[in-house]
Amino acid sequence: MRLGLLGGTFNPPHIGHLVCASLAIEALELDRVLLVPVNEPPHKAPEGDPGVEHRIELCRLAVAGDERLGVSLVDAEVPGPSFTVDTLSRLHDRCPGDHLTFIVGGDMALSLPTWREPAAILEL
Repeated sequence: MRLGLLGGTFNPPHIGHLVCASLAIEALELDRVLLVPVNEPPHKAPEGDPGVEHRIELCRLAVAGDERLGVSLVDAEVPGPSFTVDTLSRLHDRCPGDHLTFIVGGDMALSLPTWREPAAILEL
C-alpha cells in the first residue's frame, strides 16, 4: 500500500489539513493518507491543548466520510515527545510492505536537516 502520513498537533484539524491530504493522494498516487496526531510535540507545546484524546476525536470527525483518509494513533499512544524518525520506524515495523510517504509543508521540509536523524527519515 502507498501510504501518506500527515503528522501534527491538529489543534484543531482544519480544511487546510484535509486539502493537503487530498492533494497528496492525487499528486503522489497514494492509496490512503493518515492524519497522525502527536501526543506531545517535541519542539513546541501546543497552546490551549484540549488533550490528545480530544484532538484524535476531532481528527476522526474531520476525515469521516472519506475512505481515502484515516487517523493513526502511532504517535498519540507514545508518552512524551515523539520524533518523526521514531514514528516512521514504528510504522515500518508494523507494516513492512507499505511504501511510506511523510507529508510536510514547505517550511518544515526546509528545516529537515535539523531534525533528529534526517538521513534515516529519508531512508524510511
